[in-house]
Amino acid sequence: MAGTRLPKGEPPFFMHITPKQAAAWLSHNEGNRPLDESRVAEYERKMRSGEWREGGGAPVWVTADGRLVNGQHRLLAVVRLGRPVLLRVQIRPAPELSWQEAHGKKAKAGRMPGI
Repeated sequence: MAGTRLPKGEPPFFMHITPKQAAAWLSHNEGNRPLDESRVAEYERKMRSGEWREGGGAPVWVTADGRLVNGQHRLLAVVRLGRPVLLRVQIRPAPELSWQEAHGKKAKAGRMPGI
């Protein structure tokens, strides 16, 4: 993975994401939903004006090998902003693993991210 080395298997942590690091993760953005330019513009505007709650919201999720799982809109806003932003980051299991395989538990709605 290009850029900053990340601890493997850690809970979410705070990290100043530079435009260079954001671009590196975005270069490994595979299988994410389509990009919403209006959301990117809103995030960039909030970051630029000081309205952005640094570190707030869901973590940017990347795999240990640097593939982006969640956070493409925030990361593209950082690239366009051109300066570091404090975001929460979490190393996640490889996306091809099911939630059950990754966590060794039976999948239940209350345990699954986003449900």
